[in-house]
Amino acid sequence: MRIRYQQLPYWSTIAYDVLLNGFSRSVHVVGYAKSGTCWLSGLMSESTGLPLYKPWKHPAPKLRPHVFHMMRLLPFDRVRNRTVYVMRDGRDAMVSRFYDILHREPLQRVHAEKFLGCEMTNDNLRELLPRFIEFLSTYQAGCADYKTHLTHWLQHDYVTVRYEDLLEDTAGQLRRIVQELGREPDPARIETAVRKYDFESNSKRNRGQEDKNSFLRKGVAGDWKNHFTPEAARVFDAYAGELLVDLGYEPDRSWVQDVVGGAAPDAAAEPRPAPRRPRLRAPAEPDPVASLSGS
Repeated sequence: MRIRYQQLPYWSTIAYDVLLNGFSRSVHVVGYAKSGTCWLSGLMSESTGLPLYKPWKHPAPKLRPHVFHMMRLLPFDRVRNRTVYVMRDGRDAMVSRFYDILHREPLQRVHAEKFLGCEMTNDNLRELLPRFIEFLSTYQAGCADYKTHLTHWLQHDYVTVRYEDLLEDTAGQLRRIVQELGREPDPARIETAVRKYDFESNSKRNRGQEDKNSFLRKGVAGDWKNHFTPEAARVFDAYAGELLVDLGYEPDRSWVQDVVGGAAPDAAAEPRPAPRRPRLRAPAEPDPVASLSGS
């Protein structure tokens, strides 16, 4: 009931923002679940000076510019020029969603376990992963499935960042994003944002040290190699293998043959080519009225 109530001010605020069209200075951060949207939303809020909209803290719509964290796709061209799309290797997203649903999404867990026919635990991911991928390929609660989400990105024009690139150079990617949104990057704000939302500072662990119960589970790219079995690889390839190539995460679909039952624990991620359609918008001139909305 509480979650449903929170939807009212949330969507009312977003509807107002959409209606403002070009007069709004809000920023929308969009991506598939467990692709770094929460992290990027915090970074964008800190680096632009816009508050991060938190519906659980606002009993009524907030009619001022915000950073909106979203996983649903808004079908409005007028919003797209102030939207940042964050993408992630779908294989990593499948693994992260397993633990997220297990520990933080009780209703989704009920649906998943009904589909799987057994209980999800911290220890049976490898066993359940093929069927879990099948479940997520059709499950639409909260956001579209991975293939639908990323196919939409391929068909539209967004300022875009890869989760993997954000891990590698958080400050550099943040500067680029802010610039492509037509704002003047503030080095001090960006430095503060990177420090405030650093994995080590927030998790009290080194990046790569896993806590399966934590929202900040591991903070690395390429962890799918530690969990995918040959069957899981075949299932994912049948579901989104061509998309993985289109996004630039693999040169072709032969990666399936390289999965021989799971890599050694904490195998290092291999470098991946950049997406085929990176966002290369020329930086816009800074908006003279930006300061009026908290940027």
